[in-house]
Amino acid sequence: MDEKIKDQEVLLVEDQKDKTLKAVAGTDEKGGLKTLPPTAEQKEEK
Repeated sequence: MDEKIKDQEVLLVEDQKDKTLKAVAGTDEKGGLKTLPPTAEQKEEK
């Protein structure tokens, strides 16, 4: 097996407006959270 596995932690938050989970991507200038949908595409970008 030549798989490269990266052990990463992901912080998920629930959007209270539409009750969906989102992955935290960072913070903005005001200290708010930047979020993205938790999809496989974002996992591969890092």
